[in-house]
Amino acid sequence: MKLKSKILSLILVAVLTFSLPTLAFASTHTNTSNDTERFVVYAASGTVLVPFALAITMKMDIVVSYPGKYITYESMYTTVPGGAQLPFNASVNAGNIKYYKDGEYRTTHSLPLSPSYYKNPSDLTDLNAGEPNSNLADSSTYKAVGYATYISSSTTPAAYTGDTTEGVVD
Repeated sequence: MKLKSKILSLILVAVLTFSLPTLAFASTHTNTSNDTERFVVYAASGTVLVPFALAITMKMDIVVSYPGKYITYESMYTTVPGGAQLPFNASVNAGNIKYYKDGEYRTTHSLPLSPSYYKNPSDLTDLNAGEPNSNLADSSTYKAVGYATYISSSTTPAAYTGDTTEGVVD
């Protein structure tokens, strides 16, 4: 009986020894990227086209869970500073994050669509976030590129896509 008890104790110690380090290192890591992309649109004022210098400011967060490196959460916060004070209607939408591995396109995660809203009286703002259905291979490093689009039927161009927010999902 003592031999059986010792063997069970050794098995329990072995299981705990090999599983505790994995449990001890289970954690999350947030990859954050920030970028501002400037552009010019033209709006009609009578018979004259008036230029407006605008910018799309983007912040992208990608939360990765360890071990196994699963993407558990993605968000993009997008704003056009001063956009709410424009003399024409416009919106900005944060929509997609594209993933690349070794320069090769792998997949696109579409964030849940929500309408742009005014968070601050001087900014045109959009926030999209969600838990992705991740279809990326475990234990790989990816480059993530977030896309945000300015849209207005009152300007030329009517749409402009900012796509330079890049982050490494490691």
